[in-house]
Amino acid sequence: MTYEGSAQNSLQILSFFETFEHVVLELELLQGHDLFRQISIKGTLMETGAADMMFDLLTCLAAMYKAGVAHRDLKPANIRMTKSDKDGRVKLGDFGMASFVGEDNLVYGRCGTPGYVAPEILIAGKNVGYTNNVDIFSAGVTLYFFLC
Repeated sequence: MTYEGSAQNSLQILSFFETFEHVVLELELLQGHDLFRQISIKGTLMETGAADMMFDLLTCLAAMYKAGVAHRDLKPANIRMTKSDKDGRVKLGDFGMASFVGEDNLVYGRCGTPGYVAPEILIAGKNVGYTNNVDIFSAGVTLYFFLC
């Protein structure tokens, strides 16, 4: 297993090691809540706050796209505030369903969270793949959640 660095605005991996049964990651500690919890407690965001958070999220997705990675489970619960106050930025985490795009520029397999998953993932199969653009659909649904 190799680690070549994290995308900007993604949860940083500080170190890792492998055992026979597990891969253990040491991740940076963020003080804030995930955005699902934050919005559930405090209510929807103002447009300016949503725009700032989407900028952070899309910056991360752009770096992932360039690296050929699809997150495949983008949702507010996987986006964390860096601080508990309103001035914190957001970072994307939970890469458990992430996948590298293959040589054919496609990813295969169904995964994701109902309500946030892109339609392309739902129709995927053994011979039907999708690109890492599926994360853009999920980002749009996430923006809707931020505002409504």
